[in-house]
Amino acid sequence: MDLRIKKISLENFKGIKNKEIVLDGKNALIKGCNGAGKSTVGSALAFVISSADLELNKDPMVTPLGQSECTTRVEIELSVDGKPLTIAKIQKYKEKVDEDGRVASSANNSYEINSVAKSQRDFIAELNNRGINTEDFMVLTNPNAFTADTSKKGREQMREILFEMADNFTDIDIAKEVKAKEVVALLEDGYKLDEIEASAKATIKRINDANGKDNQIINSRIQGILDSKSTLNAEELERTREEYETELVSVRAKAGLILDEDNATKAEIARLEGELIEIEERERKKLYEKIDKKVHSLMESQKDANAKKSDMIATKGSMDHTFAQMDGVKESLENYRSLYKRVQDEAFDESSTVCPTCGRSYDKSDVDEMKAKFEKSKTERLADYKKKGETYSKQLKKLEKEYEENKVAYEAAEKEWKAADAKVDKLDAENNAISRVPDLSKVSAYTDTENKIKELRTVLQAKGDLELQGLSSKEAYLIQMIKQVDGELAVVERNKDLDKQVAELRESRKNDEITKAKKEHLLYLVEEIHKRKDDKLAESINKNFSLVNWKFWEYQRNGERKSICEPYIDNKPMSTCANGSLRTLAKISICSDIQRSMGIVYPIICDDYTLFSSNSTSRINVGDSQLIGLVVTEDKELVVEGE
Repeated sequence: MDLRIKKISLENFKGIKNKEIVLDGKNALIKGCNGAGKSTVGSALAFVISSADLELNKDPMVTPLGQSECTTRVEIELSVDGKPLTIAKIQKYKEKVDEDGRVASSANNSYEINSVAKSQRDFIAELNNRGINTEDFMVLTNPNAFTADTSKKGREQMREILFEMADNFTDIDIAKEVKAKEVVALLEDGYKLDEIEASAKATIKRINDANGKDNQIINSRIQGILDSKSTLNAEELERTREEYETELVSVRAKAGLILDEDNATKAEIARLEGELIEIEERERKKLYEKIDKKVHSLMESQKDANAKKSDMIATKGSMDHTFAQMDGVKESLENYRSLYKRVQDEAFDESSTVCPTCGRSYDKSDVDEMKAKFEKSKTERLADYKKKGETYSKQLKKLEKEYEENKVAYEAAEKEWKAADAKVDKLDAENNAISRVPDLSKVSAYTDTENKIKELRTVLQAKGDLELQGLSSKEAYLIQMIKQVDGELAVVERNKDLDKQVAELRESRKNDEITKAKKEHLLYLVEEIHKRKDDKLAESINKNFSLVNWKFWEYQRNGERKSICEPYIDNKPMSTCANGSLRTLAKISICSDIQRSMGIVYPIICDDYTLFSSNSTSRINVGDSQLIGLVVTEDKELVVEGE
């Protein structure tokens, strides 16, 4: 599309009573002194199509100063692909004073296309149907418009327009380009890149939650089990027991030779001693079952204490986050209180009642109107700041309540953790207090059997055989030592179960570390894909621009990407460019380049044309677009110079 301005007709538009500006679709310079109406003429097209002006004010006041009732008409004759099109906007402005002396104003707009009346909705719809992009019209025709809004919303709008110019790059193509085979396989299976990233992060979080930071939780469990193991050497115990058994056989053999006649008694003693061993083994088994239950209870309590500690830490994090939010709300509240106080202290500027151009004082009615508008503006701002302050005050109270709730929850969680930790200490103390050797003195079957043996031995000792007595004493000693070794071997046998538990935990830790490493590598590949795609998108967009290069992302210290939208001139941000003519040239270039990429030709109206010297104008390149430059001169009346 080729859109050009043929003629602009103004009636009661800002400072212009009645005027026609003939441009005939050609490049032109509109010259005049400050206040002559250059920007007024430049704002005409924006007023009709976008309800704005060159300064980007939305719904600007266009009624001449001092008029309480006025009809403004702006009519523009256009050439659209060589065909004539006339559009117009009519605004009827009226002020009414109520019985309290308050002034109420109204402005009703109507529109025309080729002299046919239209509603605003139909007017915009028909222009769009004719190929005129009304939504982006300002940024396509006003060099100052596209980069003016530096807010987050403004940056996003810039990115939206610019990214329409980008080539289409698929995630799978980029993944293949950076040789991210793992990601390619997942994408081919139907997963999306953000799903792959979210899944990897969730897996890492699950592992960290289960095993703790730097595996603190699982390492603590492993160490607890290792601390409960016996340090005795099984091979040495087996060897010692064998030696005792060999010696016991020898002692009994010698005693047998001496007491052949007492074989029956000896046999009974041996049988009873066997019973003693069986009883002791049975009691030992009961004891270690009790110890195993106590150790299991201790481990479960330790696990519960760790979980409660994690809950306590999470609750503390929520409390700290709420406290940080409170600081932000307090800062906003103090800001609006300060704004309220500043506006409250404002006073009407009497110097504004004098015309800056001619130095003549305005009429009293105009001055009264200016003061009324000042007071109205002041009242509205005070009400707005008060309302926002009350909103932040309510939000602060809500956050303070939330903070107290989090504090109560944290104190409760801390109390539960301390109780659980105390339980662990108690169980650990109870476990350590349990003897590892069964108390057989309280087992009647054992003591009865011992008494029987003593009785039988008394019979043998009554014979007065001193050698037999010595052998018998040694035999008893060896039996006791064998029992002691058997008890220690039972403790060592329990180590096998503990070793199995440790091995399982270590294997789990190893597998989790492998999984975590794979997921972290996957995240690295995803980030590489993002970076490569960012670079390719930026490159495909920037190839459309002749003077500037756009930067869309920057990486922060933590490695995260931050979305930006900043034009650069010679590798420096355009916003920091001290050369006004170069900055304006860049803005014109942006308008022209965007038009070219969209396949359209719109007029470009430059309000800062005065910044160009006679030499620098030769650098202006708008292609086939109609360039209208507004130039400050000493001319009292507007002068239009064509090509």
